[in-house]
Amino acid sequence: MTAARKQSEPIEDYLDELMAHLRLPARAARRLLAETEDHLRQSAAAAERAGATRVNAEHQAVQQFGSAAQIAKQAGAAR
Repeated sequence: MTAARKQSEPIEDYLDELMAHLRLPARAARRLLAETEDHLRQSAAAAERAGATRVNAEHQAVQQFGSAAQIAKQAGAAR
């Protein structure tokens, strides 16, 4: 992953990190990732409507959501 991509796709990077931490059956992992993505994109869209750039809005959404490792742990499936 290039540094430019990491800076321009915070939600995608977060989802990749979350997936790396998950130890769930495939269907449960897909559902968790889909729900997480939906939440992050809705949060980022609200921040954009409030005036943030897309990248900054995505960064805000990710920061507010919490760490990928913690989410995976809460799902009962941390590495």
